[in-house]
Amino acid sequence: MSTRQLAERVGVDQSNITRLEEREPSGNITLERLARVAKAMNCRLIYAIVPDDRFSDLDAIVNERARVLAQQLVRRTEHSMRLEKQGAHDDDLTKDVDHLANELKSKMDSRIWAQTRP
Repeated sequence: MSTRQLAERVGVDQSNITRLEEREPSGNITLERLARVAKAMNCRLIYAIVPDDRFSDLDAIVNERARVLAQQLVRRTEHSMRLEKQGAHDDDLTKDVDHLANELKSKMDSRIWAQTRP
């Protein structure tokens, strides 16, 4: 489809379509405008947020973030316990991290998404 044909279908001047094409690579196009162009082409715009390549899905992201937070919280507690000579064994720490990570996930604790250490 030519820019002239698309402009007719969208109901704008051909120069508007040319500007859209020029702005698209830099991300300077609105979703509203893109949806109108898609509709004019008998298409629909699908807007999605997808996980990075290293994650299979959103659940994998939540699992990792909960585990990192749990490790930080357990490490902080373990440090205090060791100062009092009450430290746990590594196997116990792993179990504590697993348990806490599951608890954080089940409650969808907002600290999971914190940018800085809790």
